[in-house]
Amino acid sequence: MAEVTIYDVWNALGLTEDNGTQTLINSIRNSTDFQDITTTYDGTVSGLQDFGHAVTSTQRRMNMFVNELVDRIGKVVISETDLRNPLKEFKSGTMMYGRTVQEVHADLIKAQSFNPEDASETVFRRKPANTRVYYHDTWRKELYKQTIEEDELRHAFTSEGAFNSFITTIFNAVYNSNEVDEYLWTKATLESYIAKGFATYVETLPISDEASGKEFIKQTRASAKRLTLPQGSRRYNASGVHTRTPKERLWVMITADLDAQLDVDVLAKAFNMEKTIIEQRKIVVESFGVDGLEAVLFDERIFKIYDKVFDMNSIHNPQGRYWNYNLHVHQMYSMSKFNNIIAFMSDNIPPIKKLIMTPVSTYAQMEQVKELDVYFEYADTKSVDDFTFNVSITDDSGSSIAQSRVARNLVDKAGATSQKTLELTVKDETLADQNLNVTVEMEEVVAEGEEGMTQAVTSIVVPLPKTQPYEN
Repeated sequence: MAEVTIYDVWNALGLTEDNGTQTLINSIRNSTDFQDITTTYDGTVSGLQDFGHAVTSTQRRMNMFVNELVDRIGKVVISETDLRNPLKEFKSGTMMYGRTVQEVHADLIKAQSFNPEDASETVFRRKPANTRVYYHDTWRKELYKQTIEEDELRHAFTSEGAFNSFITTIFNAVYNSNEVDEYLWTKATLESYIAKGFATYVETLPISDEASGKEFIKQTRASAKRLTLPQGSRRYNASGVHTRTPKERLWVMITADLDAQLDVDVLAKAFNMEKTIIEQRKIVVESFGVDGLEAVLFDERIFKIYDKVFDMNSIHNPQGRYWNYNLHVHQMYSMSKFNNIIAFMSDNIPPIKKLIMTPVSTYAQMEQVKELDVYFEYADTKSVDDFTFNVSITDDSGSSIAQSRVARNLVDKAGATSQKTLELTVKDETLADQNLNVTVEMEEVVAEGEEGMTQAVTSIVVPLPKTQPYEN
């Protein structure tokens, strides 16, 4: 496990090796609470001991000193030194207010034929924005506690080396624990996303020799090209929105065993990058928590990770003669369904590989058939007969809409093995101008007592009120 060093502390605080400890101590001394300590630390052992005697002479001064270390320096060192968590690159920033993140994607719209003859009749006709909205709300809330003994504090002022060791020791436990946990949370979020069927899956051989390694490189090269094509595609994200991943946002995550087998030069060529760049865009992990997962190719924007609370504080126990300091870490961890991701798997491919419905939002004329396209993919070991499809419609309150109010019929698309058409007919005029949440659920058929996979996709349909004919 990596250790925090005094150099990390100095770097985080903008100090140099020549005067780091001296400047650090004097910056604490110069704070308002320490103005009654008149001795300035001059960098000598005797000067440090004189300063330490002044600090430890009263309980009030010791409390102020520890609070200054924990509340100010501890936060800076832990939050700003980005050396341990290899996935910290994908954090989205700080979430100041609220607890839910709304993500909106505006998809492509269909072109219409230009016809000046009907312009007077259609100029005010409504055409909804083809947008998809997701809400992220998955929280990590954890606490890290560490203790500082009064005798430790007194010993810290016996030499500069002892002081530096004291500084790094008290922050190492919480620092390392949070960094490792951040990494594990990020990795687990990605693995859960893949296991639930939200990625695009490429079946590959287990990479065990040169031949299988070359085949894997060939697959990654083709996949990388598809994701970065300038015209984009709907195939590689969970929502089926039309998007692309620029080359500079493309990352690959592989295991240490696979990394040892692959030629870095060949991998760089697969991504059309220089060797140094692909090393920066490659993340090596010990292993994956999903059986059969060999590697992941993804858009860096797919992670939605926000810091909410990062609070360090301390409290003194006069009976026990020690301080407990606590680091509270609250973060939101989620994944976007609008960004591209490809999972290369040699086994355990989810039965349902894809389920999307377009358009994501639309209007419907009252008592007229409105069609929605449903696209799905399943594992090669399955057939369409291994799944059932169910359609449900609810209003914004979550109440179910009966078939008598909105008829629905899911039929096979002519000539297509992985597409269906959902035909809707709104009959109840009281539903006009309301959001109808139309959900198609795809469920794996399994033996009684077993648990099959289920996926669902939702589009919003807004019925339009009937228009009355104009009378002169």
